Amino acid sequence: MTIKALARRGLTTAGAFLLAALIAVLPIVASGRAFAAGGADRTNVIAAGDGVLYSVQSDGDLAWYKHSGAANGAVTWAAGSGAVVSHGWDQFSQIVSGGNGVLYAISPNGDLHWYDHTGFANGAVTWAANSGVVVGHGWNVFTQVVSGGSGVLYAVSPNGDLHWYSHTGFANGAVTWTSNSGVVVSHGWDNFMSVIAGGDGILYGVNPNGDLQWYDHTGFANGAVTWTANSSAVVSHGWDQFVQVVDGGSGVLYAVSPNGDLHWYSHTGYANGAVTWASNSSAVVSHGWLA
Repeated sequence: MTIKALARRGLTTAGAFLLAALIAVLPIVASGRAFAAGGADRTNVIAAGDGVLYSVQSDGDLAWYKHSGAANGAVTWAAGSGAVVSHGWDQFSQIVSGGNGVLYAISPNGDLHWYDHTGFANGAVTWAANSGVVVGHGWNVFTQVVSGGSGVLYAVSPNGDLHWYSHTGFANGAVTWTSNSGVVVSHGWDNFMSVIAGGDGILYGVNPNGDLQWYDHTGFANGAVTWTANSSAVVSHGWDQFVQVVDGGSGVLYAVSPNGDLHWYSHTGYANGAVTWASNSSAVVSHGWLA
């Protein structure tokens, strides 16, 4: 089933590059409904990079979409978008993408499951034989988990500590982690309404006042407590009006409005925290993502 898309919407003023966003990774059982493949309801959006988006529907189906206009905000989608590629995903309390088809799913009992959608690139219903393997425990203690790519996971504790983990078995589902996994690399992350991981140590935090703050964890590869000097830079405002925001990689952000519109943004300053955005940021590339 193809995606219904609205015409792209440009910015009204140079200062209004971004509208808003509230939650980077909503629980699978989060409220909100949207029309999806087969007439089911979408309840969560997961960005996997290269324009690939997954949505968990209210019946537990996992639907695959590919925004072929991810690089420039064009309203173009792969013909197979909306394909159901798996079932039973409503059993998880949170799902994050590890990139290139790898998905991590947290069960209510705290088990961390690893999946590899080998049909990631084209929506084929193919998965690694050991998909679903449990690679960790105790992950239900965190308020939010996000993926930094290449097996790196960040987890926010209720006290605001930001923990770093490196799953060295991310490529094949092996239960192997670096010895310093779990190290605290920062504090105060409970101040954010949501945390969004941009890959390679880039993190965004959405403040209750709507400010979007940029961070660069230069210790991303090994868990060192090192950050760029300008980490916490405010790169935009007004992100409290969206109900969900996910990162599409290389500065691309997707944001879901309360009316179900899916907006595309490109933070061209993502690598160094500069306040620069593509001129067509806020383009509506699809609709019906919430109802």
